[in-house]
Amino acid sequence: MALLRRRRSAPRSSAAVQRSRLINTARALLHSRRLTELTLSDVAARAEVPKSSAYHYFADIEDLYGHLLLILHQEVRAALAAPLVGPFASWSEVVARLIERGVRHFGADPAAQQLLVDPAASPDLRLGVFKCDVALGEVFAQQINAHFELPAVTDRPAVFFRAVEIAGLMFCLSFVDHGRITRGMMVEASRATVAYLGLYLPAKLPRRRAAPSGSVGANP
Repeated sequence: MALLRRRRSAPRSSAAVQRSRLINTARALLHSRRLTELTLSDVAARAEVPKSSAYHYFADIEDLYGHLLLILHQEVRAALAAPLVGPFASWSEVVARLIERGVRHFGADPAAQQLLVDPAASPDLRLGVFKCDVALGEVFAQQINAHFELPAVTDRPAVFFRAVEIAGLMFCLSFVDHGRITRGMMVEASRATVAYLGLYLPAKLPRRRAAPSGSVGANP
């Protein structure tokens, strides 16, 4: 029986390896290729996975991109959620630091930039980003709350989600005009996001005494 179980688990293990190889290969290819240029056959050939197997695991390149998108968004979320080094004069500085951190992350990961920011992404992929961005909005709220006493905000998830989308729109416009997120558009993203959140938050919030200024493990 044990031998039979091992035999049954082997194909599943092999399938998981091939799926991961296809996803990782697509990510690597997006460092030098445009999102709209790749096909699932291209990825399968580079990954040395039989094309028939690739189309068994994923319906098409969009399906593969959808799985990769979830991985990339989780990495962005983890990067933004890492503790921030303070102190900060105001919550708007926290927002600006988070946006700067996001821009650095995208600059270092062309695959994330293309799938999460590039307007060339399909409507279905954009919808996938929107769904994930709800979690990013909560990260923004938590980071502000780590340094300042964040007041109750009616429909807080929706408010911070929209704030994240405003920053994302500025990133997208920069991508359209320059093919990358420029420093100028990063500043515009901060201004626009702060202006929107300013409709719900006072300019000055009480600072938390236990704010993690220079705490162990904190990042800029």
